[in-house]
Amino acid sequence: MFYILDKISDDLINFIHMKRGDNEKVELELKDMAALYSTDVIVSCAYGVDAKSLENPKGEFPTLGRYMFEPTIWRGFEFLSAFMLPQVTKFFGFKLFTDKGGKFIEETITHVMNEREKNGIKRNDLVDTLIELKNDDDPFDINIIMAQAAVFFSAGYETSSITNSFALYEIAKKEEIQNRVRNEIRDMLLRNDGKVTYDSLMNATEMPYLHQIINETLRLYPIIPILDRVCTNPDGYSLEPYGDFKIPIGMPVYIPVYALHLDADNFPEPMKFNPDRFSPDNIHNIKPFTFFPFGTGPRNCIGERFGLMQVITGIVKVLKEFKLEPSPQTPTEIVIEKRAFL
Repeated sequence: MFYILDKISDDLINFIHMKRGDNEKVELELKDMAALYSTDVIVSCAYGVDAKSLENPKGEFPTLGRYMFEPTIWRGFEFLSAFMLPQVTKFFGFKLFTDKGGKFIEETITHVMNEREKNGIKRNDLVDTLIELKNDDDPFDINIIMAQAAVFFSAGYETSSITNSFALYEIAKKEEIQNRVRNEIRDMLLRNDGKVTYDSLMNATEMPYLHQIINETLRLYPIIPILDRVCTNPDGYSLEPYGDFKIPIGMPVYIPVYALHLDADNFPEPMKFNPDRFSPDNIHNIKPFTFFPFGTGPRNCIGERFGLMQVITGIVKVLKEFKLEPSPQTPTEIVIEKRAFL
């Protein structure tokens, strides 16, 4: 799957060159650019479709992504209900996608699955997995297949794009950090004959400072504000020795990720972007269970590695080619949109 990411990240670089033209500099909206990049990655890796979102920002897939995470009060209420009040979601008929968007994904997946089966094509991606599920001897519901395809898009679209844009934003603001990570990328390329490989990106020992930047981005700008779980142990779950309460079976539990990541007791000067918190010399100072951007344990985010690979590939390709700096319109501090869920 890395070869797909490698190709789309090259498309991203070509997109920036095209926008720059013959000019020395170009001003771009990072969030929009990162969203288009994420759309192309997810749609290609999951569905085997070349969405060309960078070439056509008003296409069906990028439009669908923008609608899903539009920061309105109504969309915020729909997301909040889906996580915390699922009964309300069913009662009011809230939907993650519009009817048009849902139909578009269904038609796309159905077409790709039919073409794969007819021509014997295999890409070892989500569509192949869905075909295996469909051809299994056990009865299946086509709606379940479509739901899985939709979840892959919704779970990966905004999460990766905001991490990418926040990381590049902080790198652009701090020249010392940018110089250090660009030197690290240069050294990695020298060791690998100028090639960007999967191992060079995902092995933290190859580019430790870049991985520190990603971790600090995920700490300061966590992907989701809370993690939700439900106690499934028939005997409940005791909080002893930390408390005398026993969580009964069926009780929902909400873990305040945002609060834990920005608590000064856990991370001194929590609003300061400091990648060295995660350096080999300092990482042991981080208290257990105060940093978990992807959750932890057997039910942590299954898309963690894919999401990190997408983010790291994009950042490395951009910094390999370009130097970033804030524009006059760049805010000195990020103000989180309260109506948004992510």
